[in-house]
Amino acid sequence: MPVGREGRNVVANPEELNRWLQRTSGEAAGVHVATAGADLLKDLRASLAAQKSAQQPRKKGEQIAAAKPSKRKASRKS
Repeated sequence: MPVGREGRNVVANPEELNRWLQRTSGEAAGVHVATAGADLLKDLRASLAAQKSAQQPRKKGEQIAAAKPSKRKASRKS
């Protein structure tokens, strides 16, 4: 990770950090550091579209497996 220390602070160059993220993330969609001027809603929509297109289509009538309820013992009060 391209970071350095300046006294008590850890600093990074945004361009170097973006290049490192793109290289190490393995994501097809563009991965980048969120900045003050970034359009996060646009990035979220693009990420959701990429995930949706990567999912395999389900067969008709096939349902997503529901999570099993956790088995917890009831606590006893004395």
